[in-house]
Amino acid sequence: MFGVYETVLIPNTERKKSHYFIVPIVYRREVERQAKELIDLNFTEPSESKIAHPIVSLTKCDSVVWMCIGFRTLNAVAKETVFPVKDL
Repeated sequence: MFGVYETVLIPNTERKKSHYFIVPIVYRREVERQAKELIDLNFTEPSESKIAHPIVSLTKCDSVVWMCIGFRTLNAVAKETVFPVKDL
């Protein structure tokens, strides 16, 4: 396991169910390959969470498919984490 990150929610807020996006057919093979690679490298693990976030597939200008996670609903109810940056 590479690390655990805890998201602190704003008090008295309710998480909404995330909207799921359909992965376009032309991207499915690449998204499945990337997902399998993440599983094989142990970057992901099984979860029993009641909350899931959608996969959003994007293409960059060089036609590479990027698999991203849509955290909009989580970000709406999460406290902002501030990391101080030292003067350079």
